[in-house]
Amino acid sequence: MEEKPLNLLETRDALVAALTTLSSSGDYLNQLDQALGDGDHGSTVARGSDAAIRELKARTFTNVNQEFEAIGSAMMSSMGGASGILFGVLSAPPKTARPRKLSMRRPWEAFSGVVLTISSARARPPSATRR
Repeated sequence: MEEKPLNLLETRDALVAALTTLSSSGDYLNQLDQALGDGDHGSTVARGSDAAIRELKARTFTNVNQEFEAIGSAMMSSMGGASGILFGVLSAPPKTARPRKLSMRRPWEAFSGVVLTISSARARPPSATRR
């Protein structure tokens, strides 16, 4: 069965759902960060996710690249530090990317690769955030 591409509204709704999950995981991410860092990563991610949600809901977009650019920009400006840069860069499309339609599966495939990379790093104290 061929997968139907998402329209802009469906893409926005899927992104808002993913960002809402990130935002609601703030306390859990803070607990994980306490083992290696200063314990505020979840609060930072929640702040960035909430800013991205507000941006997605406040604007009208003409293509999916604009939706991802809005997420990246909102996260970079609201999170600050290395996390803001990483989340901003990871969610922003390349400037040369041609806008295209997304299937529901594609955004998750992109994010799952990032999560696997981060998970496999298995950082141990002392970490850079404790210096």
